Amino acid sequence: ANIPADQHSPHNRRVLVLACDGSAEYAMRNALIESRELYRDLSRCSSDFSWQTDENGAFTFVSPKGALGYSAQALNGRRSQDMFSQALDGSDIDPFVARTPIENFEITVQDANGDCRYYRVDALPVYDKSSHWCGARGVSTDITETKLHQRALEFMRLREAQMRAIVDATHRSLDTA
Repeated sequence: ANIPADQHSPHNRRVLVLACDGSAEYAMRNALIESRELYRDLSRCSSDFSWQTDENGAFTFVSPKGALGYSAQALNGRRSQDMFSQALDGSDIDPFVARTPIENFEITVQDANGDCRYYRVDALPVYDKSSHWCGARGVSTDITETKLHQRALEFMRLREAQMRAIVDATHRSLDTA
């Protein structure tokens, strides 16, 4: 070809540079990473039991500490219906497959040792982009100690009322005698 020799010299080359500003994408990625780390740290130090279930009620996420004497690994994949008995109020509501938001719902739970525990559950349904229900997620708090304390106080109140009734009846009978 008839290309002049001076066009092949290093001083005469042309360069096309294409650049894309990735700072917004970089900032979003860092914010997502920080958000995940925050959630992971909070769930690790929380005494609550955080969870997510799929459309079959099987756990797909369990907070790192696990719950009820089970490790997180032992709970993942297990169906909530196989582990938890009916709600304390006798309803058929299963918060682990909630299709509507649930707040302060109490359930009876059997732990790994077979002991009865009481939990308060807050749950939200999970929907995919097509608005199909695909499970639930929530937080459960062990309220067993509080429940047992309430029962003990109620027992003492009843016992005190019975003793007062006996004393009052005795006083009335002595007053009429």
